[in-house]
Amino acid sequence: MNLPVVDAPADTGEQKPPRWVVELILDLCGYTEAIDLTRLTLAMPDAGSGAFLLPTLERLVAARPAGRPWADLMPCIRGWGIPDRRLAGLRWAAAGVLTAAGCPSDTGEELCRAWLAAASPSSDAAAERWADVVVGGPVNADCHEHSLALLAEGGTVGFVGPDHWQHDEAGRRLRAKIATRGFAVDAVITLPANTPRGPLPANAPSRPVPATASTITIIRRGPQEDAVVAHLRPQFGPADTEALLDWIDFGSRRLSTPAVTATRLDHWPHSSAPWPSTDP
Repeated sequence: MNLPVVDAPADTGEQKPPRWVVELILDLCGYTEAIDLTRLTLAMPDAGSGAFLLPTLERLVAARPAGRPWADLMPCIRGWGIPDRRLAGLRWAAAGVLTAAGCPSDTGEELCRAWLAAASPSSDAAAERWADVVVGGPVNADCHEHSLALLAEGGTVGFVGPDHWQHDEAGRRLRAKIATRGFAVDAVITLPANTPRGPLPANAPSRPVPATASTITIIRRGPQEDAVVAHLRPQFGPADTEALLDWIDFGSRRLSTPAVTATRLDHWPHSSAPWPSTDP
C-alpha cells in the first residue's frame, strides 16, 4: 500500500530520488522481505525528504513474522533530521501503512513517534555501531562519516548523491577512512542524468535546483570483496533493476546492455586514491 507522503514546498530546492532508486538501494543493502527485518535496525539520517520512509516500512511490515507483537518493531527504524513542518505528515503516512496492515492505531502512533524525530538521536542512540542498515543522501563529508560510524559489524550503508567526493581532493580523507578503517565498497552505480539526487544542504538556495547526475554508493563494515562499478543509461528504469541485481549476484565480469554497462572488480583502491570511474 503506497500512501502519499506530504511533499516539500516547491520553493525549498528539496529533491527526492525516484521510488525505483530507493527500492534499488534497499535491495543492494540486503533490506528485503527474504529475511526477518524485525531483527534489524535501519537508520535514516536527514530523513526530511521522506523518500526512504514508506518503502522501508512496507518491507518491514511485509517481512514481519505472523504473530510477532507490533510493539516489537520499536527498535527497527530510526529517522531524524525532519523539519517540523513535515514531521506530522510523515508520521501520519507511516501510521497509515501500519494501520492498513492490522496494527492497532494507538500502537502505530506510538511507533511512529519513536521512529521519526526532528532532532538528532539522544546521546545513547548516537553512539557508534548500532545500525544494521543506513540509507539516505548525505550532503557532505561529515554526514558520510557519521553514517559510517553508525554501522554495526556487517552493516551496510546506501547513499544516493553527487560523487565528487569519490574523486576530488576534498574527499581524500573520507576515501582513506573507507579504505583503511574496516569498510568495504560493494557497489558504485551512476544514475542516469537528471535523476534527482536526494537531500540538499540546509543552506541550499530557496529556488528550484536543477537535477544533476547522482550516484548510488553501497559501503559495508567488513572485509573488502569484489566490487561493482556501473553506469545506468537514460533508458534505464524500474523494469531493468531485477536484471541488474541478478547480474550483481550471479553474473560474469562485465555487463553491457542498452540500459546499463557494469564491471566487476576483483579489488578496490586500498588508499585515498580517486575511485574507479563509473563513466561508460
